[in-house]
Formats: sequence, C-alpha cells, structure tokens
Amino acid sequence: MLCVSIQGPSLQEARRQIEQALGYARIIELRLDLFQDRSPERLKELLRPFTIPMIFTLRSKKQGGGYEGNEASHLLEIEKLLACQPAYFDLESDTKKSFLLHMQANYPAVQMIISLHTFESHLKPLKAYLDSMPMLERAWYKIAVSSTSTLQTLQFLNEGKRNKKLILVSMGENGQISRILSPILGSGITYSCLDENTPLAPGQLAAKTLQDVYRYSRLHSKTHIYGLIGDPVSQSIGHLTHNHVMSQFNLDAVYVKMRLAAEELSEALGLMSQLEFKGLSVTMPLKEKILNYLDDVDEEAQKIGAVNTVLFEEGKAKGFNTDGAGAIDSLEVVSKVAGKKVLVLGAGGAARAIAYEAIKRGARVTLLNRDQTRVQTLAKSLCCEGDKLEKVHVHIKNGYDILINTIPKVPQEVQASFIEGSLVMDIISFPMETEFLQAARQSGCTIIPGYQMFIRQAMRQFQLWFPHYAWHEEHLNVWATKAENILGFGSI
Repeated sequence: MLCVSIQGPSLQEARRQIEQALGYARIIELRLDLFQDRSPERLKELLRPFTIPMIFTLRSKKQGGGYEGNEASHLLEIEKLLACQPAYFDLESDTKKSFLLHMQANYPAVQMIISLHTFESHLKPLKAYLDSMPMLERAWYKIAVSSTSTLQTLQFLNEGKRNKKLILVSMGENGQISRILSPILGSGITYSCLDENTPLAPGQLAAKTLQDVYRYSRLHSKTHIYGLIGDPVSQSIGHLTHNHVMSQFNLDAVYVKMRLAAEELSEALGLMSQLEFKGLSVTMPLKEKILNYLDDVDEEAQKIGAVNTVLFEEGKAKGFNTDGAGAIDSLEVVSKVAGKKVLVLGAGGAARAIAYEAIKRGARVTLLNRDQTRVQTLAKSLCCEGDKLEKVHVHIKNGYDILINTIPKVPQEVQASFIEGSLVMDIISFPMETEFLQAARQSGCTIIPGYQMFIRQAMRQFQLWFPHYAWHEEHLNVWATKAENILGFGSI
C-alpha cells in the first residue's frame, strides 16, 4: 500500500496536504509528533471528511521524530489519541509490552504497527532486529535501517522478502529501491512524501514520483525487476526513459538505479538473482570488471572485453554488449561507417565496444587514450591502430571522417581543430549538447548527441530482456521523444 506522510504543522495545512495526497495514497500517515495541535477533538474534526485509513504516529526524538516528552507523557498522549480510533497506530519497539497488550484489549479495531528506526552504520541481520521487538499477534512490524550501500539494502530486502506483515525501509539514497520494489518483494506499506524537497526520512520519495515514474499501483509480486548498476548513476535518465517505455507498451516490469562498487559485484549479483531480478544495464566503472562474476558471456562481449547488459535466466547471469551496435547504429542514420576513418577518444568499456563494432562494419579505427600501454594493448586485440591522446592533433591533421568521444574531459586542441563537414559524436547523454558537441557544431560538423546511442543500445537491451516483443522504429521513437523531453528541460 502506498502511504503518504502528512507533516502539517498546522491542522489547516494538514487538511490541504491530505486532499493533495488522495490522488496517490491508499493510506495516510499523520506525523502527529510534528503537529502544532494534537487535541483529539480537533483531530476528529480534521478527519471527519475523509474515509481513507489513517496511521497515527507520535515519533520520539530518539527514533528520529519530533516528540520531546518523556516516556510517561508519551504513553499518556498516545492513550488520548486512541480515542480518535485511527485504523493504525505506530508504536515504537521499546514501548512496554504491557501497554501494547492494553492497547490491543481496549482498542481492538486499531491495528498496531510496531516500529524500529536505527541509524547505525553497521547493520545487524534482520532476525536480530525482530528478536529485539515485542512479538504480538495481529501486529505489523516496521524496521527502518540506514543503509550505507546498495549491497546492504539488497541483503536487507533478501532477508525479509515475501513477509507481508513486515514493513522494510532502507533509508538514504542507497536504499531507495526498498521503497520502489516493496509491492514486488512483499513489504506491506511504502511510506512517501508529498514533496521530495521536504522528505520525512532520508531517501524518501514523493508519491507522485512513485506513481508517475515507477507505476507503483501496478506493481505486484510477479512484476519483473530490471536495473542499472554502476557508480555514479545519478545522472542516468534510464529510470525515466525505460519505465516510460515499459508503461507505453504494457510490460509488467520496473527499472531502478543502483549505485554499486566493483568490490560489491559478486555478492550483489547473487542477491539480485535471489530477489529474482531479470536483467541489468551496466555502466562505468563495472563494464569490464563484471566479466569475472558472470556465469556466461556472449561471444561478442568476450571479444570486446566489456559487458553493458546482463540477463538473468534459469538461475544464471549472462553478459552481452549493446553499446557498440547502439553507437554505430546512431552514426549510420547519417552515414555508413564502412571505409571511413574513425578516431575514438578513450579506451574504456564503451570505447572498446564502439571500436569493435566500427571495425566489424568496415571502418578504419584509431584509438587514442592517455594510458599508452592500455590503448596499445586494446588496439592490438582489436587489430586497429592505437596511440597516446596527446598526439590527437597529429591524427586530426592527417584527417578523419568520424570523431567519437568517450572520455569526460576532451583536450582543448581537439575542440579547436575539428574538420568541417566531419561527423562528431559524444556518448555523454546529459546535457544533450555537451561543450564538445557545441564546438563541433560551430565548426561546421554534423553532430550526434549521446542520447542517440543511449536509446539505440537500450532498445537492443530490451530485445534481449523481452525477446517475445518485436522491437522496431515505433519503440525507438518513444524512447527518443521521452529522452529529448527530459534533456531539453535540462534536469534529471
């Protein structure tokens, strides 16, 4: 169930917030510890027009809330508030069991949510948290932890999956997937805010985002999970474009972003398999490193030496690479690469894939990179030329047809010496027109923005993930329109 937390602080503001939340929520939480007026009479008056179930929460300071009274006054105020007969009452896990039993006996219509919020960086196993909480029949159990990594969140979710009486929340940016995936993994309630600029907990998402981006109300236990892994992932627009495509073509799937370090790959892939993820997009710096942790790698991805796509199937993780084909497909909308002289700046996973595909389609490729040993080793493996990046001016002077940038910072001499009429591509998607592309356009070049590669490699990923679907130009246009709208507004 999607819950929207209401923070007031005035009753008038609370009423307006509830009305605003009704378009998204199936349940409302009143954070009474933040309200200026908590008198039962006034609260009854506030709630009279609404039929939606309410959770009353009077969160103490020690559990991250705003209530400053001592334990005795806390329990006394809870007792008074129970007169309002809310559908649910959130009670902290250190509340005396005798009081909880008293509450159940005297207010049987009010369901209890026994909650624990911990902000410690070292997480305990889920069972340890549950063992520390008073166990009662007919109660929900909410455990909110502060995750310092996506790996911690995956461990936490895997321990508690499919238990519908548990409400699991991994707080912070690394835990946002716990909020998005809760209907799939069986967590009972997802807490959200009205405005992501004023969340009531770290990493809390707006109800509008959960619904409009991730289609929260349509997620269920059989919905397929896909995601992006890498570091950083914050600038990726994939969660916006891919979920939009899934929505437009009625795919029962959701796509999330996860920041993941290389040393976490092995355990994370195992946990994702246990959580029944179906596929992954892989970005820097994991495209080459992930090869060591996959059960199988496609022949072309092996030759490239990098993977940008993972398919989970029959308990195994198989790697593919769609980067190169996506990039060259984008270029060939303008001009075939066969017989053309192509300069590629960089020697990372994307550069490897692009060079491989360009050579496969008949181009003459030269790779340029700051690390001479790395670029020469790569060039030898691909049977093409390789040189130091500092010699780029020599290669430009000798002429080229196509120039492709895969590195974050391009030497200034490149931007000062574009060949008029040449084809220039930057694989960076955001912003839509990078400084590098602006300089190329001003020099009379035809430019290919990075999002063109992004949408074409993405469609090839979807062909692997959803092979029953006949992907074609109509689908590509949906991606392109969405990407252009996002990037055109200049904000992710």
